[in-house]
Amino acid sequence: FNKGAILDQLGHLEDAFTLYNELIERFGASNLPVVQESVAKAMFNKGVKLGQWGYSEEAITIYDELIERFSTSDLSALQGVVAVALLNKGVRLGQLGRIENEITVYDQLIHFFGKSDVSEVQKHVAMALVNKGIRLGQLARVEEAITVYDEIIQCFATSDVPEVQKQVATALVNKGARLGQLARTKDAITVYDELIQRFGSCDVPEVQVHVAMALVNKSIMLGKMGNSEDAITVCDKLIQCFGTSDMPEMQVQVGKALLNKGVIRGQLGHLEDAITVYDELIQRFSSSDVPDLQKQVGDALVNKDILLGYLTQ
Repeated sequence: FNKGAILDQLGHLEDAFTLYNELIERFGASNLPVVQESVAKAMFNKGVKLGQWGYSEEAITIYDELIERFSTSDLSALQGVVAVALLNKGVRLGQLGRIENEITVYDQLIHFFGKSDVSEVQKHVAMALVNKGIRLGQLARVEEAITVYDEIIQCFATSDVPEVQKQVATALVNKGARLGQLARTKDAITVYDELIQRFGSCDVPEVQVHVAMALVNKSIMLGKMGNSEDAITVCDKLIQCFGTSDMPEMQVQVGKALLNKGVIRGQLGHLEDAITVYDELIQRFSSSDVPDLQKQVGDALVNKDILLGYLTQ
């Protein structure tokens, strides 16, 4: 298994695949826990490779074999492998357009392992719930999606596992967005505030990005409600907290905050202040090769040009 994993890391994928097959064939019938764990991991890695090569159906078959063989095990390590196999199977089904089947697999994972106290398993349960919520939202089953996000928030609210915290933060952001879709603006802002309060001091980078997303979304909603000054205050808070980040995902949120702040300043008639904000965005991110930031810089340049036109009339 280790030799296969190393070959995998070195990019010798076919050689690694051959070793995984050899391991499965030679030791697949063993009932020794440590051997079963290696067999399960080899099967999982084999499934991953098949998926990467575009053989999604074959990958799903391997995951099914793994799940059938080890789903009743009470060994924590094996439960973790079965959980991630179910998760990957769901993702592959989604990529094949079989969305209802994808949701069914997530439900299977949640049913098997929803009460597990194993951190690695909890992570996959939380990810399955998030994926299910996203799919339900895409199917326009918005209320059901919100219910799923509530389940994540309730089940894992006290978790200190970084990957689980990330899923809770994702659930809160997505719940807020779905509430906004239903025109429940105040409820959405309450959810964003919950996220900000819960994770504002969290040092997990992916969670910080979700805090920034909540601040951006909150500022946009406040602006739509006519609370322009409050919206600007929220933008300033985001820029102050995360403005020096070198994470592209975070920089995108900072760019959104600056762009939103500039738009609101312009709407309030503070044209010179708005131009100053656009200049800050342009100066910060004009050399970025991140597509979203490039678009924001472009929008800032256009908006600035329009405002300069007003000032010279």
